[in-house]
Amino acid sequence: MRNLNVDHIWRTLGPLGKYQCKQIASYLLSLASWAFQGINIVFIGYRPDFRCKAGQNDTRMSNITGMQKEFKQCEIVSYINTSEGVLETSTPCENGWEYAAPADRSFVTEWDFVCQKAELGELTQVLYLAGMMAGTFVFPTLSDRFGRKPVMVLSHVFFFGIALGTAFSGNFVVFVIFRFLTGFFNQGLLAGTTLSLETLPAEIRHYCEVLALLFWTSFMCLVSPIAYALRDFPWKYLQLTYAMCSAWSIFQWWMTDESLRWVIANGQIDRAKEIIKNACKWNKKNYGEVMETINWGDLVDTDSKALAMTNVPESKNVENGQNVWEDKDVFIRRNSDIAHLNDGQEDSIVENGEADRDILVKQEFNLENSNGGQNVGEVREKLIKVKKYTMFDIFKHKSILLVSMIMWYVWICDSFVYFGLYMTSSDFYGDRYLNFFLSALVEYPSCFLEYMLLARIGRKWTAMIGHFIAAVGLGVATALTYTAGSSTSMFGAATAFMLVGKMGITTGYSSIYLTTPELYPTNMRNIGLGVCSFMEKVGSMIAPFSRNVSTKIKWLPPCVFAVMCLIAVLLFAFVPETNGVELPQTIEELQEWYRGNKFELRIGKNRHVIKDTEDRNLN
Repeated sequence: MRNLNVDHIWRTLGPLGKYQCKQIASYLLSLASWAFQGINIVFIGYRPDFRCKAGQNDTRMSNITGMQKEFKQCEIVSYINTSEGVLETSTPCENGWEYAAPADRSFVTEWDFVCQKAELGELTQVLYLAGMMAGTFVFPTLSDRFGRKPVMVLSHVFFFGIALGTAFSGNFVVFVIFRFLTGFFNQGLLAGTTLSLETLPAEIRHYCEVLALLFWTSFMCLVSPIAYALRDFPWKYLQLTYAMCSAWSIFQWWMTDESLRWVIANGQIDRAKEIIKNACKWNKKNYGEVMETINWGDLVDTDSKALAMTNVPESKNVENGQNVWEDKDVFIRRNSDIAHLNDGQEDSIVENGEADRDILVKQEFNLENSNGGQNVGEVREKLIKVKKYTMFDIFKHKSILLVSMIMWYVWICDSFVYFGLYMTSSDFYGDRYLNFFLSALVEYPSCFLEYMLLARIGRKWTAMIGHFIAAVGLGVATALTYTAGSSTSMFGAATAFMLVGKMGITTGYSSIYLTTPELYPTNMRNIGLGVCSFMEKVGSMIAPFSRNVSTKIKWLPPCVFAVMCLIAVLLFAFVPETNGVELPQTIEELQEWYRGNKFELRIGKNRHVIKDTEDRNLN
């Protein structure tokens, strides 16, 4: 079964009216929470230069014994002159460490996460991402079952409270627990991605992703200036400042409506009418005219939330001098956009015990002609369950699974490369605050590229071009870093190409946020995006460790990044083009679409969409 044509409703209301902007703004502003808490480890977990701290008597003992000591990062090397020569011995740092910055400037220096405990600093980010991974098993299903709004808003409120509590962590155990919970509820914000995507019709759906990238980039650009302004304060003040940027979440419930597409897909017609009425007020449209235009003028409220189709119009066609009723399929498609089930597939009748389930009414017209030449219309209502999907439905269908596996790899690749470049930005040549700011700033050209390319050449080519730019930029940066030696100019050039690669991966990464939900039916859309988000966390969890590798082998991380991006370019060629495609409603629709959209590299809209448009124009 296919639900009502929601894109037609949005076009009637005005594709990008004040109501749609208000809906999308609620999601866009929540990206500040996502950005500040997701990447704050770069500053609150910064590891400055350090070395073993000298003891109180080390200087006096050296003068008496003639022993020289060299205080390195993780050991104290002692040199003693003997008759046989210089004896060299080493001992661990017995008196702790001294840092190039005050100890309270980051949790790494406050809790001495260096040397043998260095990995504990990265573990905090891993646990944050593990929380997000755990959230992928919970929130996508909740969002598809209970709606986008409650999951997004309630998750944001809990997210704010936990981020605020993190600033008052008294020890490492409490800190990592809060980090895990922050990541867990962060995943609930992903429902906003789906909500905003479902708020615009197909022809301008890419605006959601372009705006999301624009706001995300702006918030990421603010991360470094805020950290720089608070550089002389303890890290907890910085965490508190980042957390307060989510304080507005307590008002978000009254700022946001539920997704109209989700409401209709789940048969909540009364609620859909209220949302349309609210949208009419915001967009200054006449509610009655809108309802008539979308052929809902005869929609009435009932306890069962059903469609009551009355006053069936007569056709102007005349056969043997008699008026005949319109063909039932044409009528149903015109008025409700409900398609018939596949041949041989029976409708599921709602039992008495399932009366509380959301349902739609499918009207079937049995037309007969009486002997007197009069038409007799017999209406029979049949109740149909709204199909609910789970994550396991992805594995039941080969075509869906193959496309999903490609997307899983691309999400792992993009998250690993994107966050890996942020994590290693402090190791770039130059000031760490400036490097981070520039890494965020180069995402603005990605916004421009997406705006220019997504609708013109399609989602697939935009993603492939972005990944190719990343592969080339990072590949050149690898070569320059490997051959730089002690040349500062070579390291500076390598940093520039790193930023080019950052721009490319941002374009590719951002485009898959738009493409992925378009590859799944309505009641599986958030589940499909959630599984991809789970895979994303795999790459994100590996990314923090690239910082440790970069300090030892600077050319290795960009080399790995470049190879992974090149593989993504090749794999993405097998993903169907979704540009201009109506969002699929059922698995049956999706499978039929996949069968006709195998490997192709056409630039622009999906070729089947073009063909369907031409056929309609001819008719």
